[in-house]
Amino acid sequence: MKYIKSFIPCCLAISFFGCVNNAYTPSDEEICFTRDVQPVIDAGCAKSGCHDSTTKSAGIALVTYSDIASVEAIAGIITKPQLEGGMPPAPWVKLSDEQIAAITKWVDQGSNNTTCDSLPLPDSSSITYSKHIVPIMNLYCIGCHVQQGAWGPKLGTYEDVREEIENGNLLSNIQRKPGYVPMPAGRTRMSSRDIRIVEMWSGAYSK
Repeated sequence: MKYIKSFIPCCLAISFFGCVNNAYTPSDEEICFTRDVQPVIDAGCAKSGCHDSTTKSAGIALVTYSDIASVEAIAGIITKPQLEGGMPPAPWVKLSDEQIAAITKWVDQGSNNTTCDSLPLPDSSSITYSKHIVPIMNLYCIGCHVQQGAWGPKLGTYEDVREEIENGNLLSNIQRKPGYVPMPAGRTRMSSRDIRIVEMWSGAYSK
């Protein structure tokens, strides 16, 4: 299985405002930047060909806290329909309602540089394709693997993903094993938590 990077044009309106760069642990009511915001922006926006530090589509990088906190309009842009310029652009899947709500709340709370531990892993018996695997595939994979072709296999359905699990390619690519093309392509890495969820699900193929 061979994967080729996909370069997708994307743009964000930008407006700079003052932001505090000192990291701290948030209160229970506060959105955590390192756990709830940065991983989503990293995978959904800062991928190669878009808002990574090399491409800087529309002159904008979204890699560091300062980069992200400087985009005052980010909540509105990720909320907008894709046909009206919303981000990420098609064929990438729009961020989930939960992801959009977290980023919007983070902005409303002052776009603070909060840091905390990652969310705990779900119990292995509770992991399902629809609840856990689909959001991971949508965030990291579907933009390139929406159809069979030069980018590699389709990953849009349960059957597609199961086939790639069974042949060993999907896990080997996201685990970045020697001899396999690292996936996702470019600088964005699937989080260790998401990789572990895919590993835990792969033995059961739960619907």
